[in-house]
Amino acid sequence: MKNFALVTQLDLIKRSIAMNLEGISNEESCKSTEGGNSMNWIMGHLVANSEAIFNSLGLPDEIKDIKRWDALYDRGTSNVNSDNAIHLSEIMDVYNSTHDKMIKILGEKDLDDENLKIVARLIFHEAYHDGQIGTLRRVIGKDSALK
Repeated sequence: MKNFALVTQLDLIKRSIAMNLEGISNEESCKSTEGGNSMNWIMGHLVANSEAIFNSLGLPDEIKDIKRWDALYDRGTSNVNSDNAIHLSEIMDVYNSTHDKMIKILGEKDLDDENLKIVARLIFHEAYHDGQIGTLRRVIGKDSALK
């Protein structure tokens, strides 16, 4: 397998996010702290961001209606609420699908230095937001998922 460390890190982050979101309803995913984003916004943001990563790796677009996603979840956009957010289950379906494809492709593809930097940034970005999701889980009253 190529890019073993990168593939392993992306897979671990995907698993951690799934654990952190287990038992979270769409409504709960839209709750946030004062001045912060919700779990729904964070996950939508990760999905919208993954499209740019796919494109930089020379892969075809994965997300239908990316303009809708960007309008809701691009960096600097306002937090979503349960009235305008994409349902968490749809976000997770797209997240899991794109990550499975990315993990498969990274396991097969040789990456040049520029693409390695892009994927390394993606991994850092996702790990950062995964930590936020873990904290927000506790903010809304759920037990820690990772023990």
